[in-house]
Amino acid sequence: MENKKVLQDILQTVTFIKDEGATKEDLKSVESRLESRIDLMENRVGSMENRMGSIENRMGSMENKMKEGFERIDNELRFIRAELNNINKRLDELEKKTIEDADVTIQEITNLKQRVERLEKKWMKQSA
Repeated sequence: MENKKVLQDILQTVTFIKDEGATKEDLKSVESRLESRIDLMENRVGSMENRMGSIENRMGSMENKMKEGFERIDNELRFIRAELNNINKRLDELEKKTIEDADVTIQEITNLKQRVERLEKKWMKQSA
């Protein structure tokens, strides 16, 4: 009886494997579908890598352009600063000269007033 039971168990196992088990053809079909999906994923990854490379190139180019632009702006600012320093220096010199000229003019006016006063006194003496 025990042998009969073992045989029934074996028969059930074989039947199960036959009914539910995968055949070589089933496995080849699954393998083929998986390979197709893997190929598709590899293509997508390759496409993404190409896009990333393109983006990196564009970013590098943009970085170089920005660096050149900032360098140009820095140079222009240096030039403007130098011009402003030159203008300030000239203004300082002009202010100093204007003060000197004003002092000379005041002195000349004072001298002229004194001469006019002397002339008026002299004229008044002669007229009297």
